Amino acid sequence: MTTELAGLSYAVYLSHKGMIHMIQYGLDKLGMETSNHICLFICLAGCICGGLLYRFIIEKPSSKLKYKILRRRSKYETL
Repeated sequence: MTTELAGLSYAVYLSHKGMIHMIQYGLDKLGMETSNHICLFICLAGCICGGLLYRFIIEKPSSKLKYKILRRRSKYETL
């Protein structure tokens, strides 16, 4: 549980700035205010969703591939 929370917080950290800019740009195009409490909560929810997507679509599959390659490499080095 703690490992997943740490992974999610790191994913949010990596993606939050871009997510906030994209959300504010979208809200601005819709004619909504981008500096009020509603925008803050929309950005917060967007950052969490973006972090989840980043974690499970990019980071987890890449990590699995990395460990698969490392296992194969260590197998050949021991021979």
